[in-house]
Amino acid sequence: MRAHLRSVRTSGRVAPAGLALAVVLGLLADASCSYSPSFANGLLQCGDQGQCPKGYSCGADNTCSKSSGGSSDPALDAFVGTWSFASGTESVSCSDGSSDSFALDATDFIVLDRGSGNNLLLRYFCDSGWTMTLGSNKSMASAPSNQNCPWSFTDSSNITTNYTWSNKSMTFSTLDGLAATTTGRISGPFTASNNATGTCDIMFNGALTKN
Repeated sequence: MRAHLRSVRTSGRVAPAGLALAVVLGLLADASCSYSPSFANGLLQCGDQGQCPKGYSCGADNTCSKSSGGSSDPALDAFVGTWSFASGTESVSCSDGSSDSFALDATDFIVLDRGSGNNLLLRYFCDSGWTMTLGSNKSMASAPSNQNCPWSFTDSSNITTNYTWSNKSMTFSTLDGLAATTTGRISGPFTASNNATGTCDIMFNGALTKN
């Protein structure tokens, strides 16, 4: 399999991080439930699946910041969190003729955070997050098309591939804040450190559960 396709296969997962956060979360678990910690934004690193202390969310720089408050819709709370795939499929095809299709499982996950106003940020193949708008039924969020997101990944062969993903369609639905379904399609050009260039197209769908 070509190097850039290998990087696509793994790039939807968040890189491990956050020893300091793991220690903090352990301390909070032992503390009184009335304890309300206050940390400066950017001080704590997110956990390996985007975890942060209560009241904080994982930002694009992989550190925890206080969740936005104000008048945002409380229905957003059902979406916020780390969601692991219970089942699903992902298909990748690239302009050099390479392609792959595989099952998604609990090692693949999506992180949803509050965005500005009544928006959400969905982090999957995009560190900064795709902007998702909550629908009138409050149970489905969708991404306006043609958002762009740069993404880079270095594989085990030390080949770095840089992508510029463009969102073509993306939805995330949950009725109870515990189980969800998602569908999406992104595409865009890539350049690799081994001089490979081209475009790739990714389609995914599946069922998820909140961690």
